[in-house]
Amino acid sequence: MVAGIDTPAGYTRLDRVRTGADADVYQAWDERAGRWAMLRLFHRFVAGRAEEAAFATHVAASLGLVGNASIVPVRAGGITATGRPWLALDRAEGRLLSEVLRDGPPPAEALRLVTLLADALAWAHSLRPPMLHGRIRAEHVIVSPAGIPMITDFSAPRPPGAPVPRPSGDVTDLAALLFHALTGNSWPGRGEPDDRAIAAWPGLTGLLDEVLTPVPAIDSMAVFAARLRQVWHAADAADPLPAAPPGEITPAAPAEMHEPEMHRPEGYAGKRHLSMLALVALLPLGYGAVQLFPDKAVVPPLCATTADGDAGSAVLWWPADEGTGTTVCDFSGSGNRATLSTGAGWSSAGAAMRFTAEAAGGHASGLAPAVRTDGSFTVMAWVNLGDTDGTHGVLSQPGTVSSGFILKYERASDSWRLTMPQTDSRSPVVDGATSTTRPRIDTWTHLAASFDTATRKVTIFVDGVAEDSADHPVSWNATGPVQAGRTWYDGAWSERFHGAIDDVRAYRAALPEAGIAEIAASGRDEHPAPADGH
Repeated sequence: MVAGIDTPAGYTRLDRVRTGADADVYQAWDERAGRWAMLRLFHRFVAGRAEEAAFATHVAASLGLVGNASIVPVRAGGITATGRPWLALDRAEGRLLSEVLRDGPPPAEALRLVTLLADALAWAHSLRPPMLHGRIRAEHVIVSPAGIPMITDFSAPRPPGAPVPRPSGDVTDLAALLFHALTGNSWPGRGEPDDRAIAAWPGLTGLLDEVLTPVPAIDSMAVFAARLRQVWHAADAADPLPAAPPGEITPAAPAEMHEPEMHRPEGYAGKRHLSMLALVALLPLGYGAVQLFPDKAVVPPLCATTADGDAGSAVLWWPADEGTGTTVCDFSGSGNRATLSTGAGWSSAGAAMRFTAEAAGGHASGLAPAVRTDGSFTVMAWVNLGDTDGTHGVLSQPGTVSSGFILKYERASDSWRLTMPQTDSRSPVVDGATSTTRPRIDTWTHLAASFDTATRKVTIFVDGVAEDSADHPVSWNATGPVQAGRTWYDGAWSERFHGAIDDVRAYRAALPEAGIAEIAASGRDEHPAPADGH
């Protein structure tokens, strides 16, 4: 327990969770936000204005990490009265990756987790200024109940003159973590059995050969992440990976580099016996390979950056017109594209996402949250309901245990419903608005939901008309990636959608009814009402 002048202002009820090499970690109550947080209170004291300014810069950069589902957000930071720097992070529910690996997960799951970590780190490295972790280890990653790996403990404040982290260090650390995840052993491993485990994934032996050397041929996380995805796709893995976040689709170095086959070591047993002289001798060959394969120098983007039409001030816009593949592009400019999971697909006309409630995995998941659910927002979509036999989630944004908002068809009331739990907990108090229009199957309906912090009210709109409002006095921010076709509640995915969802949009403001009505009217030609007009 920390008390008195070492306690950061505004945090109470501190309970130490663990002690690390550079900081103590506490669960603490954030009095200002009214929620639990995790406090990192560093062992080292800052001395002088230069160190204070350096830490302030570090805090400001850390706050920019918000928005990636695989990075635990930093919310605040400062220096205590005694000079101890501290950071406050969201409390993330889950297990440490070190615990997950002790259970011996399937190799595909281990590769999936590390690939998502590479995506997140590549995104962090692309920020300005770049955010480097500095020491990626399994104990610095939390795996959520939904299977999302979340990085925490980005680099601690360092004394003047101390070496600063480099991007290549994160690449090497993550490659070593992948080796451990797949073999159960630390690099360089135990020889032939580990070689076989790595070689089971096409291209992975060569990739790790290029990274885990005294002179790495790959020092860019964007390149490493792109190469891991190539390994995944080459193996024809059953489950698709979520789309990579923006900021890493154009790596600074080639995404694939070939060396003449005669110079490549025979697995890791051969690599461990390479001399430093041999490694240096390979460098010109690697460079020459870059020049010989210029067509492989850039990973093409999955999505364009503009589209016909105008989403105005939308921070997310999925027109869902692709009609093929598993990527749903975001044309708002935010880069928050979605990935269709196994069990989801496209409508017969190809211009809407199609979901089947019986397919347990059917959904579309964004890369990041679309809105802050403790701030004003509006979300909307065109919906074609396939049946009224069960409750069907349309849009949601998950937190740790519950969702910040859920827009759905509710079987019990036979209505469209917007619900917003007051807390991120099991069986929370829920505020909600209920439509007066009775939903109809096989009928395109425009749904919109808003929360206005000025009035503390949630409102549901059907075909551009506000049909009900309810008070929502207590709010919190759900930081999981926005979802279409399912909801996250009481720590589990449920309420799968049956039917089609199209033209999903999100705004970080409570739009007026007239604006929502205009958007609904503009989409009616593409989503015609039934011939009887009802």
